[in-house]
Amino acid sequence: MATSTELSLEILPSDPLLLILSFLDFKDLISCSYVSRRLQELSNHNPLWKRHCQKHWLLSESDKAQRNQSWKDLFREFYSDLGRYIEHYATLKRAWDDLKRYLDQECPRMIVSLKDGVKEDELNAIEAQIGCKLPHDYRCSFRIHNGQKLVVPGYGYVQSLD
Repeated sequence: MATSTELSLEILPSDPLLLILSFLDFKDLISCSYVSRRLQELSNHNPLWKRHCQKHWLLSESDKAQRNQSWKDLFREFYSDLGRYIEHYATLKRAWDDLKRYLDQECPRMIVSLKDGVKEDELNAIEAQIGCKLPHDYRCSFRIHNGQKLVVPGYGYVQSLD
């Protein structure tokens, strides 16, 4: 007598499913959350989103602790603000961080002259003013830092949007 056993996501252990989900990019992970309640529950697993936050937004444990949010909520927050730059953000953020580390060693006075990033509406206004679209990587760089204030005589400056 053969017995038939139906395979269901509900009876599979969580660990193998989490391992499979860990190989998915963030879009596929979100898509999986719509398949079933079980996959929705598993796709909210914090370590899955930690990897994406570290990969795309270069967030650390201390960033998470300061904001007191789950990794998924942090990913969502950054994606809602900077999602259109996801292909460029990590590379450009690393470049800016490298520049700041160099300046910290060689010319600490210049670090304070770096301006905060601009908002999307400011970039949109610049595009309207010049009559053309700015490349995404260029926009992303200005979202991280808007150049430099000219406060260090004799050291020059990086162009800002002001």
